[in-house]
Amino acid sequence: FYTAYLSLYTNKLKNSQSQAFSVTGVSTSFPSSSQSTGLEFETTVRPVKNFDITFSGDIARAKYVQSGALTGKNVARMPGSEFRLTPSYRIPTELGTFRVFGTYTRIAHRYSDAPNTQFLPGYGTLDLGASANLADGLDLRLSITNVTNALGLTEGNPRASGSGLNTSNVAMARPLFQRAIQASVGYSF
Repeated sequence: FYTAYLSLYTNKLKNSQSQAFSVTGVSTSFPSSSQSTGLEFETTVRPVKNFDITFSGDIARAKYVQSGALTGKNVARMPGSEFRLTPSYRIPTELGTFRVFGTYTRIAHRYSDAPNTQFLPGYGTLDLGASANLADGLDLRLSITNVTNALGLTEGNPRASGSGLNTSNVAMARPLFQRAIQASVGYSF
């Protein structure tokens, strides 16, 4: 009826070297240490035959420690939580097994830089897909990512100190890609 995996963790990184560049190109290097404590999980429930729902993610608290002015700040690019919900339905036939699925992913806010001045808001995406594993060895797949064309920034410019803004108040960041469709064909022999 269900499976569940749970991992509690803590890790410490000591004397990790970081580097930041100002918008004028001046480089600053600094050592930092961090500690992260968290919970990773994955659980799948199978309420009826051929249908399952997987819920997975991680919750983390990652902070700089013994790092001067960075002490107590959130570790750069580390969201406090990430969650994924994936329902899936399999259709077994004489031709092979067909499967349809979707995944909703939610990423919490985080900071792009160590001083926590480049705020990156959280975002959610929806992906859909279908696959066919045919009895003759043919494997067909179709996936659509970011179905709703959600807006979000996956990361900012971690090498720019301060807010990361240039003189025109434009920040460099990597956005989510818009909706994309991918199809693939494979053959096993």
